[in-house]
Amino acid sequence: MNKTFVIKSAVERIYELLMKAILRCLPMEQLVPVSDNTVNALLKVKLWFLSIPMAVQVVTADIVPNESVVTYVHAKGLGGLMKLTQKFTFALKSKGEKETEVSCTVEYQEKSWFLGIAWVLFAPMIKGIGMDTFQKLEERLTKWA
Repeated sequence: MNKTFVIKSAVERIYELLMKAILRCLPMEQLVPVSDNTVNALLKVKLWFLSIPMAVQVVTADIVPNESVVTYVHAKGLGGLMKLTQKFTFALKSKGEKETEVSCTVEYQEKSWFLGIAWVLFAPMIKGIGMDTFQKLEERLTKWA
């Protein structure tokens, strides 16, 4: 999945806001900073009438200032039956002095055998979280820029 949008602000300003915006756009609760590049949190996944709590670790890696940020989201729930790792890539490209193109991509890196079997049930919800995160990120960066 991917999304590209343009924000009316310099690339340096968007880069400055990006990490704060990412953490605020992911649907997580109880954020606990572990280090400068790692945050632990709780994600409640809703499936029909169930709410499944998942422990989440968000790790920022592969940072190239004013160009790109890669964030890995590791989620685990149901005693390890449900495990998923997603790689979010955020690339910034200057479109002149006052505009920045933001390209967002999510890739599924790993999923547990249970989630693999139940993927048909969970895929639409997981993809929806990714697209909703990208939409909220665009709105937040537009507002803050």
